[in-house]
Amino acid sequence: MILVKLIQQTKSKMSDQNEKITIIGPSMGGLIARYALAYMEKNVAITGSHNCKLYISQDAPHLGANIPIGIQALIRNLSDGYGIATAEDFLHNKLDQPATKELLLSHIRGNNFGADALRYTFIQNQNNNGPQGNLGWPKDPGLQKIAIVNGSLTGKTSIADVTGNGIERVTAGGKIFEMDVTSSGLGTVILGLGIGFAGGPLLGILSAAVVKSIRSSWEINYTPGNGTTGQIFKNRFYFRTLFGGDIDYSNVTHSIASFNQGISLDAAPGGLYNAPEQVFDAADKGLTGIYNFMTNMNIGTHKKYASFIPTKSALGFHWNTDKLATNLGEDLSNRNLVCTGEIPFNDYFQLSTSLDENTEHIKLNQLSALFISQKMGLSPPPIINYTVNIEGPKGVQTGSNTKFTALYQGNFQFFTKWSIEEKSGISASITYPDSPTCEILTGNGTGSENGYFVLKATTTVKLSTGEMVCAGSI
Repeated sequence: MILVKLIQQTKSKMSDQNEKITIIGPSMGGLIARYALAYMEKNVAITGSHNCKLYISQDAPHLGANIPIGIQALIRNLSDGYGIATAEDFLHNKLDQPATKELLLSHIRGNNFGADALRYTFIQNQNNNGPQGNLGWPKDPGLQKIAIVNGSLTGKTSIADVTGNGIERVTAGGKIFEMDVTSSGLGTVILGLGIGFAGGPLLGILSAAVVKSIRSSWEINYTPGNGTTGQIFKNRFYFRTLFGGDIDYSNVTHSIASFNQGISLDAAPGGLYNAPEQVFDAADKGLTGIYNFMTNMNIGTHKKYASFIPTKSALGFHWNTDKLATNLGEDLSNRNLVCTGEIPFNDYFQLSTSLDENTEHIKLNQLSALFISQKMGLSPPPIINYTVNIEGPKGVQTGSNTKFTALYQGNFQFFTKWSIEEKSGISASITYPDSPTCEILTGNGTGSENGYFVLKATTTVKLSTGEMVCAGSI
């Protein structure tokens, strides 16, 4: 692989053998870097060590990417149904490329929607790469893995530019794009039909009525909200007769059932991509003068962005439990995801909640650029001085509901995450796991007289900067 060879060449040219390599991978480059580093760790006897100290993944689609399925349907319709050259180019050189099929969470194939077979093959190959049991992630303890995300951590669906100014809001099932194209006159229509639709059923329809104009309309919608079904694409091609009636030649609609992601996939917090705007430009250029007669265009709603790399995908959220599809709009700012073990990284960039927004894919602002600079300089982490004690009994009765409280001393805002790390001989479940006080309900089990459970309290501290820092566990 090219990156493996580049790392090997870089190592061979280093005069100081103690010097370490830093790799920054934006977008798909983050996946390539991850794959190369994990591959070298798995095959170190053949490739040698990667000698890397820092891997920065910048808004990479670790758990998949999204282009609105309605936009994909429009591209295929303009290409296959209307022969628009710009749409054909977008379809064949972008949307239908193997790499796109491997990464898209939902890909359109005719009337079928969902992940392409290539995606499942890609995931399997990726998970089998790298050290045993690490699902394709490098795990060298000397390698710091850092994630930069362009999406909101608080679950916001508003869209903002890199300066933080709001532009628009994505609404589940709302319109992305609508347009009407109408012929300019009968004489031009008949000439155009003779060239573009020679013979067959179409001319048979025309013989039955005097056609005043030919019209085509499109309506594209964002994917519906959680657990609902909604229309994402509609195209009507029809004839307006001299007496005002309409004759449909084709009327195509696509609806899709939203999978259980807690929010519209197109509206998910994440790095943004202007796929809707690109398709609009392609349609605008291609449809102006289609068949030399469809020249009058009426453009209505025109959205610029949609979610491209969901925040949870860029973070590799619950990377070992396939939880991407669960509540993409979850607020992730109330805990440190490294501390809770929910992501495979050692750290990640997070703005304070007052600045938290969705921004364009892989674009940096001053704060994220400063974060990267600090990581490359290996700035020491902040020192957090505090004490914590767990208040609660050392022994409990089976069938009881027992409270445990984390008592903190320190000048910080503390957040507690309770978990049961181990249990034997009894059942035990937690109520209020994200509160300072939790309740443990115990039940009978095999050997319940000598049964036990191990309760763990993980502490996250909110600094004055708004950063959530893992402060340890007890």
